Amino acid sequence: MKKLTFIVLLTLSSLTGTVSKAQEVDWRIVGGLNFAYVEETPQLLDAASAFGYTLGVAADIGSNLFLQPSVQYSSYGSTVTIPSASEGDTKHAIRANYIRVPLQAGLRLFEASSAIPFNIEGRAGLSQSFLVGFNDRVRSGSGTALSEDDIAGMRTAGIVGAGVRLLFFSLDVEYEFGLTDLFVNNGSTKLDALYVIFGGNF
Repeated sequence: MKKLTFIVLLTLSSLTGTVSKAQEVDWRIVGGLNFAYVEETPQLLDAASAFGYTLGVAADIGSNLFLQPSVQYSSYGSTVTIPSASEGDTKHAIRANYIRVPLQAGLRLFEASSAIPFNIEGRAGLSQSFLVGFNDRVRSGSGTALSEDDIAGMRTAGIVGAGVRLLFFSLDVEYEFGLTDLFVNNGSTKLDALYVIFGGNF
C-alpha cells in the first residue's frame, strides 16, 4: 500500500509540474476546522471525536479540469479508551499534529468567466501526512500516557470533496478516510476526518 501510494503521489507531482508550465496557477491561503473520527476496533473500547484545525497553502492548476496540490499543518483531537488486562481501561485525550500534503484532481461545473464569478467543483485524491507532534493526557484509568513512538510517523488517506468559488473566496468540504493505521502497535485503527476549509486567492 505504501509503495503504491508513493508511486501515485510521485506521478501526480510530476503531472502537476508539467501542467503548471502550461497553465496559470492560482494560489490560495486556506484554513478551517476538522472533525476527527478514530475508528472503534477491537483494540479500542470507545472513541469520541474532537475539533481540530487546518492551515496551509493550496494551488489550483488548470481551468475546468484541474489539479490541486496543497501543503497544510493539521491538528487532530480525539478521546480514546484503550483496554489493558493488567491495568484496566484507560481513557486518553490525544492530539496529533501533521504536515499534510493532499494532491487532488477535480472538475468545475461552469466555464471560467469574469461575468459569472461563481463556480462549483468536485474533487478526489490522496493525502500523505507526516507526524510532527503528539501529546496525550490520561483522563481516567491507571495506564500510562501514549507517546509519539506509539503513533505511525506517516499516514495515508483518500479524499473526496466539493467546493464553491465566489470572486476570490472559496469554501470547501472534504472527507478524508484513512488507508493506513494510526497506531504503531495497536491493531488496525484508522483516523478519518471531516474538513470545512475557507480560502482566499492571492
